[in-house]
Amino acid sequence: MASLEFKLSVFEGPLDLLLHLVQKHKIDLSDIPIGLITEQYLAYLEKMTQMDMEVTAEFLAMASHLLYIKSRALLPIQEEEEDPREEIADRIRLYQEAKEAAQKLEERQFSTIDNYFKLPERLPDVPIENDRIPVDLLVKTFILLEERLEEKAPPPLSAFREIVHVPQVSLSEKIQHVRLMFQKKKRQVLTDVFHGITTKNELIATFLAVLHLVSHGELCIEEQEEEIILLGGKGHDREA
Repeated sequence: MASLEFKLSVFEGPLDLLLHLVQKHKIDLSDIPIGLITEQYLAYLEKMTQMDMEVTAEFLAMASHLLYIKSRALLPIQEEEEDPREEIADRIRLYQEAKEAAQKLEERQFSTIDNYFKLPERLPDVPIENDRIPVDLLVKTFILLEERLEEKAPPPLSAFREIVHVPQVSLSEKIQHVRLMFQKKKRQVLTDVFHGITTKNELIATFLAVLHLVSHGELCIEEQEEEIILLGGKGHDREA
């Protein structure tokens, strides 16, 4: 038997080892010398055992299958009976095709030939007409309004969930509602805008509507002794 040199870490399974043996001995898959392949394969398993490597069930199952094919090959082939070596040859051939395809995909993964890159672009700054927004005071006011709402809150909705439908609040409708308020009265205290609100959903929607109009310059803000005054008309009535 020819001397054996194994690089044990490269084989991923029994078919990987068989493909290695076929390529090493330049074997034609249409005429596999099953005796040589079986002998070399068993020698590899023995080498694994000597090196205290785990011999998996896949390797052992393939070994028994090769011995079965070898035993059948010793018997005369009857008419219309398939060559027992064809099955193992087909499996090796399919494995070889799959391995070559995987290798090509791996090469393409790290190749920049088919990769396209887009240079980073600076996003345009969104213009905010009113850049003097007292954020801290706005948040403080909202928290105060929320606390007041909770103080006079009705029983929890969970008690009426089966019979009461939670109303949906439209932000766009609230924005239009606040616009109409300031068409009638150009100067208002922020807390007055929330007069009559009874639900948290409506409170949040109204607050977001105010922020939207302020950020777009439709409302302006003045601070007066820990109160926020809202001015309509894009601030044209500030001096009025």
